[in-house]
Amino acid sequence: DIQFDFFFPPFSKLYWGLIKEHEPVRYALYLQVAQTAQAQLAGKENTRLYDFRAKEALSGDLNNYRDLTHYSSATNKQIISDIAKGDYQATEQGLAAFNTWVSQYATDDVVQKCLKK
Repeated sequence: DIQFDFFFPPFSKLYWGLIKEHEPVRYALYLQVAQTAQAQLAGKENTRLYDFRAKEALSGDLNNYRDLTHYSSATNKQIISDIAKGDYQATEQGLAAFNTWVSQYATDDVVQKCLKK
């Protein structure tokens, strides 16, 4: 038996604030891809989809990043640990919560300061 584990990576809150604020079409496409991936993988016995995009301890901590999307090896280890435990599996509620989470970050003071530069 082969198990396929897919995941949405935890890009930084700055990345999501930038995309939502300045590239709304790209942001909408990303949401659509996430919904499509979840729908396509749902019910498949040998696949699991994980969503780390809104995991605050990862995406919300800018010290985890070298730039907007490249995170540290410690973050990689945390993702592997969470997958091994079965934590952060993608759900429809999680996808909806992600959009709310990004909307909150679009108004975050740190994000706004960086977006204005």
